[in-house]
Amino acid sequence: LTEYRIPYFIDEKKSLKAHPLSQFLLDCFRVVRERYSPASVQAFTQNVFFGESDEYRNYLLKFANYRGGAKRAIKTGETVAAAFDISYLENCRNKVLKATENIKARGHGRDYCRAVEKIREDFNTDELLKTLSDNVEDVAQKGYLSQIEKALDALLAEAELLTGNKELTAAEFEAILKDGLDATEISLIPLKADAVF
Repeated sequence: LTEYRIPYFIDEKKSLKAHPLSQFLLDCFRVVRERYSPASVQAFTQNVFFGESDEYRNYLLKFANYRGGAKRAIKTGETVAAAFDISYLENCRNKVLKATENIKARGHGRDYCRAVEKIREDFNTDELLKTLSDNVEDVAQKGYLSQIEKALDALLAEAELLTGNKELTAAEFEAILKDGLDATEISLIPLKADAVF
């Protein structure tokens, strides 16, 4: 079919864990769990949902490449000012802190669920998902990108039901979230495209 350019769809399902939004949310927890290790912050800031961050990641590698370095105030010496835009660096640092401010080392399941919802709201993930989906030509990929919102809402509601009153560490909730995302599969065929002619 591909060789003769005949369009077709395969009823394939894909785990939610591979979705860029899922990785973004899991990376928020990883940053807290690893106490702002350079590797965790680099992975988090590299995600499309964080936004443009090349210059910030270069700054971190050069001036804050140690555990907790991303939490420290941006250096404002001549060397930094000559190479980087300080206000841009401050903005990126604030985004890192905002994403992790509600993820405490220990808390109740409901607190972590609310933290995830706050991250989605603060980073305007629904709007970015729509933009990403609109820019993709492949129907299956478009369906995969656009279906996560409802699936994530259902997953968080279930997680809150099961862990709402239980005290957990951030690492334990991250593991629960990761397992839930891995077990949740999204059909790659959009509802109205599931037809063969």
